[in-house]
Amino acid sequence: MGYVRLPHGPWKSLLAGKYEDREISIYQNPQRDLLYVVVDKDENGKPKGLVISVYRGFYVERGEVKTLLSNLSGNPVGVSKKWKGELFQFLLIPAGIKYIGLDPEELKETVDTMVVTLDRMEKNVILLGKTLGMSLRPISMVPKNLAAILFVEPSVIAGLAPITAPKTSEGGVMILGLTKTGEVVRESPENLRRTVVYGDPLGRKRMFLVLLEEFLRNGINAIVVTDHPEVYEALQRAGEKTDLHAKLGLQPMGFSEEETKPLIDLAVVPRNALVDVIGVKEGTQTAAKLVEVLNTFGVDAERPSDIVGKIQETDLISLRVGRILKAVDLSKGELFGRENYNRFISISSTGLGAAYVVNAKNPWDYLAVASLIEGIGRNLERTGKSEGVRVMLFVENADKLFTRTENPITKAVIASLERYKDFGLGWVLETEKDVNLNDLVLALTETKMGAIGENDIGVRTLVRRPYRLEPRPFLTGLSEVPLASSQRAPQPGRM
Repeated sequence: MGYVRLPHGPWKSLLAGKYEDREISIYQNPQRDLLYVVVDKDENGKPKGLVISVYRGFYVERGEVKTLLSNLSGNPVGVSKKWKGELFQFLLIPAGIKYIGLDPEELKETVDTMVVTLDRMEKNVILLGKTLGMSLRPISMVPKNLAAILFVEPSVIAGLAPITAPKTSEGGVMILGLTKTGEVVRESPENLRRTVVYGDPLGRKRMFLVLLEEFLRNGINAIVVTDHPEVYEALQRAGEKTDLHAKLGLQPMGFSEEETKPLIDLAVVPRNALVDVIGVKEGTQTAAKLVEVLNTFGVDAERPSDIVGKIQETDLISLRVGRILKAVDLSKGELFGRENYNRFISISSTGLGAAYVVNAKNPWDYLAVASLIEGIGRNLERTGKSEGVRVMLFVENADKLFTRTENPITKAVIASLERYKDFGLGWVLETEKDVNLNDLVLALTETKMGAIGENDIGVRTLVRRPYRLEPRPFLTGLSEVPLASSQRAPQPGRM
């Protein structure tokens, strides 16, 4: 068998071939970690990128592996195997999933980061097992013949196989509703990837939510920024079928939805925005010192805890370091590896997109949104430019984030949108009046939808003549949510 020279190796080839038409390779190092590689190819069959993950195995000496699976996040894999009349159980945990280019140095860096991450996770997994009354041993510490039971089990390959490359929307069709003459309105996701919806409160809200459903139906994940996240729980339920659904060729359905509280990733957070939210006046010596510290330690390889620790060592007590500590949430700092941003652009096993709902009510929340968008954008950039849509940002009351009077957070988010718009990042912004939005984001917008009434939407795109439509009925339980209840007054604050 062949070997590849990568950090924490050498890595011995265990398998190379195709699984469900995907070209995969699996390698094992002396520590018995598994390196899983999927080759992503372009339409001509030429390799253009790699999907990487590293797994660490554990032998479950006592307890049920399914108990662990229900208490762990991050797609762990459980394996049960009968051998000579005895049942053996194993657990495989991943260090995240990452899409990279073909640069050998990036591959080395990725493998190194993932193995180091697994080293940290190992202690926590064993401790969790003890808490649940179980006993686990790292696969590197069990006899070779016992470990072999795990690595010859075919279900291991099937369990890892869902890892694949980022999706795009190319070739998708969005069904928006009907024209006044009864014609079905269809648009491609690419035509609507940079959209502003404004006008009548009920009409713009309805159109905003129809667009959300359609991007999800086309397999594109969406990050929804709102101050009433409870409304979006209805996305998980299928609505009632109507005659109009049948006419449009649509079936009511539900989508995956979760409320997520993004952390402020100090490795990518806009420096000036952080200074502004903390409350330090620009131009002061203290502000300059904070920016200097963040720029020095704000690199992807650094953990947030390292950076905060460095801040504490300086004479920045007046910066209220406690506020940074509270915002960063050090117990979850490991979530901010580059590979973990991929969950927002990963392919669902159902082929449908997922909605990640962010409850944003204050400047700290908006700063976290800015951090999240920049982190996702950097990951998208590594996959190369795309004509398709890979992830969408939906923002309610968008004039609160994209204020006409520019502030550091507004400037940072617009810079991210502009930089990553050609890499698959799109947006739909909802606001009372389009002129309430920052001029820079309006300049980047390609489609405007003006709500004249609840059932009358005027549409202007770059690729076709202006037209009017009546939005289609909802596919999900949103049909049961009164649109008026989701209209709230803007929250007070520095934004």
